[in-house]
Amino acid sequence: MRRALVPILLLLTAPIAHAGDLTIRQRTMLGGVAPREETQYAHGTLLVIDAPDSRTIVDVDARTMRVADKQRRTWFEITFDDLRRQADAVERRAGAMPPKERKMLDELIGGNGTVTLVPTGRKETIAGFPATEQALKGGPFAGSIWATEAVAVPEGVRRWRELSADSTSAAGPARPLTQALAQVRGLPLRTSMTANVGGSTFATSTEVLEVRKTPIPREVLQVPPGFTRVAAPKVE
Repeated sequence: MRRALVPILLLLTAPIAHAGDLTIRQRTMLGGVAPREETQYAHGTLLVIDAPDSRTIVDVDARTMRVADKQRRTWFEITFDDLRRQADAVERRAGAMPPKERKMLDELIGGNGTVTLVPTGRKETIAGFPATEQALKGGPFAGSIWATEAVAVPEGVRRWRELSADSTSAAGPARPLTQALAQVRGLPLRTSMTANVGGSTFATSTEVLEVRKTPIPREVLQVPPGFTRVAAPKVE
C-alpha cells in the first residue's frame, strides 16, 4: 500500500498550470536520497515530468500515463482505470481481513481519517512569485504547500485533479489526500509531505527553481525514440 501511494503523492503535487506552454524546473527529494533536479512541461492536456533517469507523460484527455526508464531504455503505459482497479484490489484484500486485524490496520495507516488544508497566514516569494502557505494534516499525512495565484490555472488542471482522485480507492487512505489536494488554489511552488505507513515514514519535498513561458521542444512530449515497450508493473 505504501508503494501505491508514491506515484500519487508525486503527481498530485506536481506544479501543473497555465493554459499555454510552461516549463518548470524544480528540485525534488524523496526520503533520504540526495535531491535532484527535474523539469516539468505543461502543454495543453499533457504533463511531462522529465528527470535524469526517467520521463513520465500524463495525457489527461486519454487518461493514460506513460513512464520511460532512461537507463533500461524501456517504457510502459498505464491507464487511470488500471490504477483505480489496482487500488480497489488492494482495498478489497484489506477488507477481507478479520475485523480485529482490519481495525488495527486502519489505526496504523489512518484509513478512517480526513485530510485538511489550513492557511497559515505565512507569505514568501518563491521563484519570483508571491506564495502563501497551507498546512496539510490528517490520517498518516502531514506537511505544507506553498502556492501562488500569480500564474493562471486552466480547466485542464481541474480535470487532472479529478482524474487523480478517481484513480484511488474510494475507501483507501490516499482518497482523503487527493480530495484535499484538489482544493489547492494556484500553482504549487514548494511542497513538503510525510506519510507514516506501516511503521515507516515516506517523505517527499519539492521546490520550484524557475518558471518559463516558452515553447516546449516536441521531443520531450513523447517517449524517447528507440525505447522498448514492456508490461506495466502491478501496484502492490
